[in-house]
Amino acid sequence: TQTRLRTLADTALAGFRENIDISGRDVLIPAALGFDLALVLHELATNSSKYGALSVKKGRVSLTWKLDETDGASSLALEWHDRGGAQDQAKTPAAVGTGFGQRLIASLIERKWGGEMSLSKDDGYRLRAEMRAVGSLRARMLCSPWQSVQVAASRLPRRRAMPWADPCKSSAAL
Repeated sequence: TQTRLRTLADTALAGFRENIDISGRDVLIPAALGFDLALVLHELATNSSKYGALSVKKGRVSLTWKLDETDGASSLALEWHDRGGAQDQAKTPAAVGTGFGQRLIASLIERKWGGEMSLSKDDGYRLRAEMRAVGSLRARMLCSPWQSVQVAASRLPRRRAMPWADPCKSSAAL
């Protein structure tokens, strides 16, 4: 089964949406990756609400992602940028990035999904993660919002979801 990354991000960050800018093409990702990314996003939002941009009214977080498909291989690049919060005012503990949550994020991204992760605190808190196609990670871009409207929603749930199915194709093409 699969999930839409945009829906996952909106749901996982629902309690903080007024201070978070989310951008990126909607992509279908495997459900297992979706579960893990929901944990990662929840951990980032929780830390931000304690120490970062989500702990102050004027703080902002941007979450962006990009899917790159080159030579039949996919990679998903994700970035969380937390700025205008307590960490920008030197209130963040010196050990940020070494706690359980950070180890959990690194474990999921680097070990489980074979990705790479980097942290920066130069301009707020910035986490960059890239997960390459390693067997189970193969994402597909969804159609444009205009095409999505044209796809009959009532038709999609009745069809058995095929791995990496493109909801923008006609039912005959699927």
